[in-house]
Amino acid sequence: MQPLSKILYPLLFTETLERFSYWGLQSILVLYLLKAVNLPIDKTYLIFGTFTAFSFGLMLVGGIVADRLFGFYKTVVMGAFLACIGNLFLSFGSLHLMYYGLALIVLGTGLLVPNNANLLGAFYIKGQEKREPAFAIFYIGTNIGGLLGPLAYGAIVLYWGWHATFAVSFILLLIAVFFLYYLRGTLRPQNEIDSRNGYFVYGGFLIGLIILAFFIAFCLSHLSFTNLFIIPLVAIVLIYFGVRLFLSERKERLELASILFLIIICLLFFAFEFQVNSSLLVFADKYVNRKLLSNFTIPASDFAAFEPLFVILFAPVIAFVWKFLATKKIEFSTAKKFTVGFLLSAISFYILFYAGQHAATHATKISLVWIMLSFLLLGLGELFVMPIAIAAVTKIAPEKMRGTFMGFLYLALAFSGYLAGSIASLTGSKSQNTMDVYNFIGVYHNLSYCLFALTFVIIALQIAFRKTFNSF
Repeated sequence: MQPLSKILYPLLFTETLERFSYWGLQSILVLYLLKAVNLPIDKTYLIFGTFTAFSFGLMLVGGIVADRLFGFYKTVVMGAFLACIGNLFLSFGSLHLMYYGLALIVLGTGLLVPNNANLLGAFYIKGQEKREPAFAIFYIGTNIGGLLGPLAYGAIVLYWGWHATFAVSFILLLIAVFFLYYLRGTLRPQNEIDSRNGYFVYGGFLIGLIILAFFIAFCLSHLSFTNLFIIPLVAIVLIYFGVRLFLSERKERLELASILFLIIICLLFFAFEFQVNSSLLVFADKYVNRKLLSNFTIPASDFAAFEPLFVILFAPVIAFVWKFLATKKIEFSTAKKFTVGFLLSAISFYILFYAGQHAATHATKISLVWIMLSFLLLGLGELFVMPIAIAAVTKIAPEKMRGTFMGFLYLALAFSGYLAGSIASLTGSKSQNTMDVYNFIGVYHNLSYCLFALTFVIIALQIAFRKTFNSF
């Protein structure tokens, strides 16, 4: 096995650059569509939700491609290249090319993200104690990109305009492609499938990519069409798991049930979490006092950086806590961690409800303190959910289908993204490009209580199925 530093840190670097580009785009997409493209607010939120849904949904396809065709390494390289070209399309400033640029970013994200994590997991023996701390460090890279991307994009928009941001992402992702190619001898696992396929396989894959790109671009520009396949897709996933559960032996059945539990939890959690890049950005733009030292106004897109900032700051602390508890033989199961994550997020949304109520009652903008406290709790909640879920899937999924089931985990985030867009559209006014603060108050009041209720549901499930949940 390669030393940890020769595997973890190159993949950490790649993850950081890709997440810089993706979350930078996420931080300005809603504001870009509202202010630069001049789209209505309800259509803007639905484009955001559809883009997010496809970004995560195609990760299932990326997992299957890696498992069946090219292996983790080559799939990661192809994903970085497609995202690079997508940002190049966006930088031209054409509305027509915008949809195709977003489609290529979706395809690149789907190929790269799940397989970058699986590429790291392939170098660890199943059950190895260093697996979870390594993924905690890896997750820091995700959030460094999530922090620097919004901050950089906000500054670039301020001084050079919207389209310069996409040119920067194009350059950085091009660097990532060359970096991955240079380290190809180190980053390809010894037990990875032989990916020296013939021209027929590569040609068929290229045709499939072109068809998918046109289909995604069509869905982004014709949003009503998206509704026609979201529900059938959910049904197909549930039927797949049902058939696999029925045909599997008892041990594998427990593993699949555990993965299904992880998927449902992540779906619900991130439907609320993705408000950070949609309705909360518009709310911050209109109703938060963004002035610092009376001279500088924080760009609204920079607010998307607060939550990953807190993740970066506290991820090492949380990783140390897990390691310390393990040395003391103290059990803290995955289900218990999820419970804490939901509870923290529920409190976060209640703070937002309180802050919005104060803004409406006193006809004033809310203080930075409230929204930063809310994002702090959201970041802590995420640390109790996503890195734990990723590590669990790489541990309990069947070895030959690990990429596929990692794709299923990210498919849950696809449904979360689509649901997040629908939730965000409830907070806005369809008649004008502004946020209705009273709608915001009502929606976020309901969200906080939904999260409180889900917390107690998880506790009940943990008690009822404690033997299963305590095993991973």
